[in-house]
Amino acid sequence: MSQLALSPELLQKLQALLISQDEHARHPEVAAQYLSASVALLLAGVDAPRAERIEFLKQLGEFSLHVFDDVAPPESPPQDAFGIWTPKG
Repeated sequence: MSQLALSPELLQKLQALLISQDEHARHPEVAAQYLSASVALLLAGVDAPRAERIEFLKQLGEFSLHVFDDVAPPESPPQDAFGIWTPKG
């Protein structure tokens, strides 16, 4: 695979195109569903054995997780509780 040239501008353009077709794509989760389904449709048309296409889809899922891990902010550790709890009643 070649180096990908992802940018915030590219993502904004893709989402704007999706929104032009479906207003619900304003929500990132809906836009992601469209993009995921588009990937599946693209690979469904590839002239390769089904098993190879399925394996490639699995690899893309793993790749997506790596990208997510690289850019998603880490979760904050839970805060320690403080105060005094007393039972009611």
